[in-house]
Amino acid sequence: MTKTSQEGFRRRFGEVYQYQWLYGDGSVDLVEHTSKFTEVGAALAVELGMEDLKIDEGGFRLFRPLISQGNDDSLVLLERYDDIRVWAAGEYEAQTSHSWMSAILADQDNPSTWLGEGCILADDALTPPKKLNSSRIAIDWTTFDPTKKAALVEFPSLIQELTELLDAAGFSDTAVRYFGMTTTAGAFLNHAHLWLEHESPSVMGEVLAWRQSAAELHDWRNRLTKVSGTVRSHQLLVQVA
Repeated sequence: MTKTSQEGFRRRFGEVYQYQWLYGDGSVDLVEHTSKFTEVGAALAVELGMEDLKIDEGGFRLFRPLISQGNDDSLVLLERYDDIRVWAAGEYEAQTSHSWMSAILADQDNPSTWLGEGCILADDALTPPKKLNSSRIAIDWTTFDPTKKAALVEFPSLIQELTELLDAAGFSDTAVRYFGMTTTAGAFLNHAHLWLEHESPSVMGEVLAWRQSAAELHDWRNRLTKVSGTVRSHQLLVQVA
């Protein structure tokens, strides 16, 4: 087990994920509608010579929740960046681009779709995640609201231990990730994100059942409960584009 320590502490602050919840009233194909924006983003990246955004290589992905949030259609647009510096450069270029902002503002006039919660997350796991052999993944995403100290210091060690336990149990098709918040995250400041990526929804179901009931995880679950605070949300997502 990895020991938790504040001595010489620093964040790994690796890859950045940006998520954005998208909603529709059912009168439009929300996947097709959103894909138009990723096409605009990909074209802008090429135009600006920012191929490191990797939009056409899984940089922008769409996920649908397995459990409906109500009568409205919903998606999660997930953007991946190598680090926060790449994210900031891309964000600056997009927000100062006439073509991108014209598309965004025009969409605001569409009464059939609207935006929900969105945030950026920084990879604070102790080690980089394993690479999966699937172009369409499933995600088990739990958001906790602990103390800031627990999010920064306790969680990375617990997630590293879960990674080792998963590997020992033979779950080779799952990548365990941990994301923390940036400094100016508002009400989300202390959130901690346990983020498991699976090669298929069936693998996600197997790992979820194991994580909730396996005897060898009993002590781990108890220690997680002690530091995790409240569970703000638990989402099961499947990739659709």
